Amino acid sequence: MVTVTTQPAPPVTTGHSSWRRLWWVLVVAWGLVLTAVALASARTDPPTVREQRSIAQAQPIVDRALAEVARAAGPVAVVEVLGYELRPDCQIHSARDGLELDRVVLLHTAPGGEAAVLDRVAAQLPRGWEPVVRRQASGNVTLRADAGEFVGVHGGVVGPGQLRVTAGTGCRPAAPLTTAGAPAPDRAVATVDAVLSTLGGRAAQRRTESVVCPGGGAVTTVAADSAPGLAPGPLPQALRGVAPAGPVVAEPALLAYRDGDLGVVVRERDGVVTVSATRGCG
Repeated sequence: MVTVTTQPAPPVTTGHSSWRRLWWVLVVAWGLVLTAVALASARTDPPTVREQRSIAQAQPIVDRALAEVARAAGPVAVVEVLGYELRPDCQIHSARDGLELDRVVLLHTAPGGEAAVLDRVAAQLPRGWEPVVRRQASGNVTLRADAGEFVGVHGGVVGPGQLRVTAGTGCRPAAPLTTAGAPAPDRAVATVDAVLSTLGGRAAQRRTESVVCPGGGAVTTVAADSAPGLAPGPLPQALRGVAPAGPVVAEPALLAYRDGDLGVVVRERDGVVTVSATRGCG
């Protein structure tokens, strides 16, 4: 006779299941913590890449950069503030298009003094912008600086006594820009009209551009274009009775001079005369 002994089944161990459940609880909790931190960072931390700031958010940085350049150059150059330049169809990344925003300030000085103006501007800009003036073997002189939040400043010589400094955003998400600016100073408007009248023309198009100065006030440029077909001849001779003696730049098609607290620039191109008068921060 064979006797079969039945052993009781071993108890079921639930340790592995408990650890597995605990593991998933920890994973989910950690994910929630990371999400909360990311949301808080997005609201409070400064941007770490350009595409985190739209064109509209970068606009005040661009204006501030030009105001700093104009303030620095004002005592040694005649300044002109130009309008915004928007370039479409840049790519933020492969699946998203954007816009690039540039704004320019033109500086006019005595021919041969261009490098000294850039040196002064670099010396007067905020140190945190790390401004650098480079002299190339070709004789060209350039300025570069970082205005913060991925806005770059660069400039150089574009002609005898003429410099162009640009503040640019690079490619950003599109957004409406702020268009409000300082009012046109009455004396600047009157000066522009008087110069055009002396040359036998009148304002066909007008514009006012301004940037707020670091210490208050604004650099404001009032400009007007004549109708096409105006041919005044060499500008220094045509405006001899209007422009004060000793202009900053005196070329046949470009005249820049100071008239009290205004910097005046007159240029002729393709039969259109443009006159601007700019009042600085002071």
